[in-house]
Amino acid sequence: MATLWVVATPIGNLADLGTRAAEVLATTEVVAAESVRRTRGLLSHLGVSGRKLISCREANRRRAAAEVVGHLDAGRDVALVSDAGTPGVSDPAAAVVTAAVAAGHRVSPIPGPSSLAALLSVSGLARPQVLFLGFLPVKAGPRRRLLRRAAEGGWALAIFEAPHRLAATARDLAEVVGDRPVVMAREISKLHEEVVHTTCRRLAQRAAAEPIRGEISLLVFGHSGQPQPAQDDQEVERLLRRGLAQGAEAPARLAKRVAAECGRGKDEVYKLLMRIKQDRDG
Repeated sequence: MATLWVVATPIGNLADLGTRAAEVLATTEVVAAESVRRTRGLLSHLGVSGRKLISCREANRRRAAAEVVGHLDAGRDVALVSDAGTPGVSDPAAAVVTAAVAAGHRVSPIPGPSSLAALLSVSGLARPQVLFLGFLPVKAGPRRRLLRRAAEGGWALAIFEAPHRLAATARDLAEVVGDRPVVMAREISKLHEEVVHTTCRRLAQRAAAEPIRGEISLLVFGHSGQPQPAQDDQEVERLLRRGLAQGAEAPARLAKRVAAECGRGKDEVYKLLMRIKQDRDG
């Protein structure tokens, strides 16, 4: 039976390529790649030539999946690679994997580099509850709505972001999620690697003041049992009063949202909201 090998490739340093990954790429005649150019360079580094390369981008993922299944049906193994890291994590690989499984073919992972795992390893995050959001919506409205929903659970948030969108995303994080601790990992395993432990607000200030280049991963800490700079009472009260004035949320939901943004207990914030509401209503 032919096999679809899901191969993790380096996210920067080529020395991170695993031995099994190198063997699969050296012996598999068909390679489905998110970036044909990058994959051709990786194969050249391995001294491998003459491979059939299938372009597998977001725009053509269905056609690419059908072509991959065609090779598998003919008994040929296929190696599936992304631009960098582990395929299937915020890239078009899922469509190929789903098609191969539906066609009854074996799918086997070749573990290796992952920017998500690398980010978690340097974050110091003590609890495993992490909500992976991948790349956020480009438009501000959908992005802020997604962040608002994600913040309600109180979990840590893992995010990928392009450098030209970092300033807007960091600003939205500070305003919607609150000034939580955040780890920014940039250019992981590359020459200009940078790991910064900061807060959403300070990251927004830096991103607005200077261009931050390279591939960026963010780990925003949650508020449940995680280190969280508490907002002072005046800030909590200000947010509650503003929410009451807007009248768009039920009291319980408003209290839950403000508690998540400010790193406070939900019951504590709800009691404060009830006092504010009582004073306002007389």
